[in-house]
Amino acid sequence: MKLANAVQSRFCAQGNAVDLEEAITLHREVLELCPSPLSIHPTCLNNLGLAIRIRAEQTGSIDDFQEAINLHREALSLCPDSPLHPERTTALYYLGCALRLRFEQQGDFEYLEEAIGLHREAISLLSTGSRMSSLDGLGRAFRLRFQVQGTGNDLNDAIALHRQALALCPSSHPERDVVLINLANAIRVQFLVEGDPHDLNDAIELYRAALALCPGTHPHRAAVMNNLAGSIQTRYLKDGDCGVLDEALELYREALVLVPPPHPLRSTVLDNLANVLRTRFEVQGHFEDLEEAIKLHRASFALCPPSHPAYSAALTNLGGAVQARFQQKGDLNDLDEAIKLHTAALLLRPVGNFERSTSLNNLAGAIQSRFEQKGDIEDLDKAVELQREALALCPPLHPHHGIALNNLARAVQTRFEQIGDSQDINEVIKLHRAALELRPVPHPHRSVSLNNLARAFETRFEQQGDPTDLEEATKLTREALALCPPPHADRTSILNTLAGALQLRFEQQGRLEDLEEAISLFREALQLASPAHPDRSAYLNNLTAAVQSRFQKTKNPKDLEDMIELAKIALALVSDSHPNRSISLGLLGQSLAGKYEQGHSEDDLNAAISALQEASTYLYASPLRRLQHTQSWGSVAARLKHASALPAYKAAVPLLSQIAALHLDVVSRQRILSTLKASQLASDAAACAINHTDYAGAVELLESTRSVFWSQAIKLRTPLHSLEDAQPALASKLKELVAEFEVASFRDANYTALLGSENQKKILSLEAQGLRYKRLNDEWEQTIEAIRAFPEFAEFMKPKSIASLQQAAVAGPIVVLTTKDAASYALIVTASKPVQCVKLAVMNSSTLEFQASLARGLSRGDFDAGEFLRGSSTTRGEVDAQLQVRLLGRPEGQKSAEEVFRALLTELWRTIAKPVLNALGLKKTRKPRRLWWCPTGALTFLPLHAAGIYGKEGTECVSDYVVSSYTPTLSALLNPPRPTALSKGTPFKVTVVVQSNAPKASSEGEEFKALPKAREEYNMIKNRVPGRWLTGVGVGTAEAEVGEALGQLGDSRVVHFACHGVQDGVHPLESGLVLSDGRVRVVELMRRREEVQQMSGSGGREAAPLSLAFLSACETAKGDRRNPDEAIHLAATLVFAGFRTVVATMWTIQDEDGPKIANRFYEKLFKRDSTGEEPQAGGGYPDLTKSAEALHYAVRKLREEPGVSFRRWVPFVHYGL
Repeated sequence: MKLANAVQSRFCAQGNAVDLEEAITLHREVLELCPSPLSIHPTCLNNLGLAIRIRAEQTGSIDDFQEAINLHREALSLCPDSPLHPERTTALYYLGCALRLRFEQQGDFEYLEEAIGLHREAISLLSTGSRMSSLDGLGRAFRLRFQVQGTGNDLNDAIALHRQALALCPSSHPERDVVLINLANAIRVQFLVEGDPHDLNDAIELYRAALALCPGTHPHRAAVMNNLAGSIQTRYLKDGDCGVLDEALELYREALVLVPPPHPLRSTVLDNLANVLRTRFEVQGHFEDLEEAIKLHRASFALCPPSHPAYSAALTNLGGAVQARFQQKGDLNDLDEAIKLHTAALLLRPVGNFERSTSLNNLAGAIQSRFEQKGDIEDLDKAVELQREALALCPPLHPHHGIALNNLARAVQTRFEQIGDSQDINEVIKLHRAALELRPVPHPHRSVSLNNLARAFETRFEQQGDPTDLEEATKLTREALALCPPPHADRTSILNTLAGALQLRFEQQGRLEDLEEAISLFREALQLASPAHPDRSAYLNNLTAAVQSRFQKTKNPKDLEDMIELAKIALALVSDSHPNRSISLGLLGQSLAGKYEQGHSEDDLNAAISALQEASTYLYASPLRRLQHTQSWGSVAARLKHASALPAYKAAVPLLSQIAALHLDVVSRQRILSTLKASQLASDAAACAINHTDYAGAVELLESTRSVFWSQAIKLRTPLHSLEDAQPALASKLKELVAEFEVASFRDANYTALLGSENQKKILSLEAQGLRYKRLNDEWEQTIEAIRAFPEFAEFMKPKSIASLQQAAVAGPIVVLTTKDAASYALIVTASKPVQCVKLAVMNSSTLEFQASLARGLSRGDFDAGEFLRGSSTTRGEVDAQLQVRLLGRPEGQKSAEEVFRALLTELWRTIAKPVLNALGLKKTRKPRRLWWCPTGALTFLPLHAAGIYGKEGTECVSDYVVSSYTPTLSALLNPPRPTALSKGTPFKVTVVVQSNAPKASSEGEEFKALPKAREEYNMIKNRVPGRWLTGVGVGTAEAEVGEALGQLGDSRVVHFACHGVQDGVHPLESGLVLSDGRVRVVELMRRREEVQQMSGSGGREAAPLSLAFLSACETAKGDRRNPDEAIHLAATLVFAGFRTVVATMWTIQDEDGPKIANRFYEKLFKRDSTGEEPQAGGGYPDLTKSAEALHYAVRKLREEPGVSFRRWVPFVHYGL
């Protein structure tokens, strides 16, 4: 036994693994020679257990840890407490230490709790003078529990226990140096938490005292020097005194001499020496310090196999984490100091210096960290700018190219999370893919790139919902995790990413095992993150959200308690200015709402609402995040019938315009809006108002939460004449800003094609423009606030009230249709009566989507009921079976396309149209009045104007009662222009654009057939419109071209397109009318709106003349399925661009029907009186307000023709006045 102990002591002094193996072998032999009956047997068990535990500390072997624990347990079982066995306290102490170390290795909190209990028992059994080791061991356990949980008095208790142990340890005691070190460690943790410099000074003095007890080759000298140097380095981080770095360097270098290979402490000393060298480099800019640091980190890494306890630290340092100070302390003062140091280094590396990219990366990373702590968006913009410059300096063969790709991707992803522009997340994925290609196995940073790419895929999945992104994220993260066994430095982040992917998969597929694994992984990640880790609050938030999901699924009250506690801990960890604070508040509010639903305590309800409301108004969160919190507030308040529900939804309205801000170009604005799920917000808000019987409020909310894209554009056309009279200076300022934003809106800010290091300067130029316009947007907001400060302009550019909106219904009622869950409503707006609410038949979102999909399917000539049912199987299970039979027939006798169409129109008549007409008290008439449909959500894809019963015995349909028009919003019908006061004989220009030949295939590979009937359509129009008014484009030998067609918009009163039309489902602003050389795109029509206004003669304060656009093309009123309430299609574009009345099509029309509809339409609109003169409206011109009646007449004539199917006449629709 003595020999075994001696060999083991030599290992502790010299670190030779052979000695440890020999000691273990000897201890095993001793144990075999001392069987159980002998009194020395427990001692032998403890000695062997201790040796194996020491080996486990070196190798990380779980088997060794478990064997040591088993041996100590066996020893303890042989040592009763009554009468007290002399070896019992030793067994308690050793078992407690082994369990504590096992907890550090695996993170199972039960091990740590048991260790604390064992140390407590040992102390209770020992006399006061014999408690030193157990007091010290209990203190270490308490410190560790504090570092994991960060709550309670554990740290204070740990310091007190270490002080008691020190008091029992005289200066001559051989373990006094160990006790001093443990006390210093605890006090140093206290400094890291509280920042009191006195604590740091105390820790340093304790380390110095321990060092004095370890002269020469003392086995503990190197460890004490290592800790003392670390504390001195920390003092520099606090005080910025560069002089202390030299002392730290000297201590580390001497310690390194004392730990030659293969000493177990050598890797730690190598890493710490590298860290202090890197810190001196940041201050002084000496490249040799950085080079030596990298060399030392690599040496450390070489000594650390994956199971080594220092492996995670070695990886982190080798990765070049220049923000080590902040990452260790999370102290904003350290972060600010780091930014100053990085800036100084950058100044020492001018353009042309080969290390400039490194400093750009370092500075950008520090500034981005500051954004993540304080939420100042200017920091994030600056970080992206610096990272782009860094990448520009690192072409593909540059050694830092992979680092530059990774860091730029990280910054751009953070920007995406704030703004929500899909262009950013797509760039992030491309950048991370490129970085991953540069890091094949066994590159040490491959796991980092795998994890970053996976996180980007997760983020895109959350925005766009493509399940392949989620599958890719899960696969990549599992590969990354396999490369990072415990305790790898990157394991914490990877665990979070994988857990997030699994949680998302649970939300998509509902498999509880995914959620259970996610929670387990989140907990493991949290245990690996130290109490001072700057991302600890984020990890807590992630775990809270996952536990919350499980509670919603299982209703386990333990989960409810846990998620409240976790949210509170997370909230306590973030400062009042931390941007993640709003997330913690939101999770706390959701958790407390769940508690209220269980116990119905008003205090819980009020606390929940208070937290959600605070999150939604949190100054340091982005508008996008505040909108999410506001929606959550409204949803919770509505569900729990709290009075704040309606105010919550009203609070969301201004956030929409902040997200789709005027400084963005229109393409970016549309991309961002397409991801907001604003349709859900609109329907939720309206339903909340309806539930409060505030029908006018429901209309106002629907108006202000829909078509945000267009309402932002319309702001730039707000009449300013009243403002000019009252406040000319403010009006002038606003005009200047409007002119700037007109340019900003139509600039090309798409940099997707420019990705790559060689194009970063071009992207920088584009983003510099964006930052300029962002500053102008701030001026805009300030100017608007200044205008509203005057009482007469208090409502300037605010959402319109119901009183204003009712003016849109002067010519006829407007029926706003909305649905929420299983309830659908028609809100009928008239000019003078209160808004009327009609509750419609039960229609949930799945039913409406099913019907909308059916309408789209019926628009194609090859519709087959069986194939449709197979294709819609994912939603069909949620649709009433009887409805499916009514629409499609039974499986054994499915209906034809015409029969299905008839059934669909009957269903729309029964559930929507007829109840509305009844509420209005309308009867069949030969002179039907006007009515406008304003559908929302999936309702926008239903042919409401054609609803009816079409039977052999006769028909009863909408057109028997009203002349139907559509409008995307009520505002689109406001301020109708007065008829022009042009004298008789003044030219009234009608432009017809014809593309009869097959256009060239587009760059997207689209091919179009010829439209031979298009010329016939022109001839029909020619027969109806006076020749002196008619201008043809593409009617002669020349083809119709985009430029010429757009050029005719400026002075045409009527524009008629006979060509192909395309609705781009991915990029709605690219939708357009197809001519010989390309598309007349939505975005181009918007760009020309100023010309349209000039065409309208609206100069100054004069009202614009009426104008008509007839789009005899396919899909010109087909909306965006992903974002139907933004109404980004050709018909809506022309309405918002200035055309007051538009004829369009919901889907593809038959080539032969274009001429027929055009003939009858213009026959009615240009009908001559009995003398042969043109119609006498507006001084001898056609009355364009009758265009809806003209289309009504034309469609009726087509419908009455023998053999005309529903698919041929239903798609023609009217928009506007």
